[in-house]
Amino acid sequence: MVSFFVTFLFILAGSFSTRWLVQHKKISPVRVSSGLTLLAILLGGLLYGEMRHEFSSAFLGGTFVGMTDHNKFSSMGLLFADLIYALLFFFILPFNIGLGGALGLAAVISCLLIHTFFIRVFPMVRRRTFSSLKID
Repeated sequence: MVSFFVTFLFILAGSFSTRWLVQHKKISPVRVSSGLTLLAILLGGLLYGEMRHEFSSAFLGGTFVGMTDHNKFSSMGLLFADLIYALLFFFILPFNIGLGGALGLAAVISCLLIHTFFIRVFPMVRRRTFSSLKID
């Protein structure tokens, strides 16, 4: 269970750092994703054991989720997409050994689920961010 939460933190770091750089520094999403992933792999080499491959793969998938247009997903929508991606990454992807593009496929599935379900059920996922939510 601890592994899931640490993996989820790496996914969050990948997606929100990608989102921030694309939105505020106006760098293309592909360049941001590849640059951050290379940096994560280099820093991941400092980690010990087999978990470094899992964490760098989780970070890469998180950057895939973070490449979604910031006009389509708010920060809350991105958080939900990250959660779905983490569940897919942790429970389904280990069984897809040899399936090319599994990380990208899981990222697309998580974003499509958020786009089709949560935006229709909870419109605040699309139109608001955490900073604009009013707490009375």
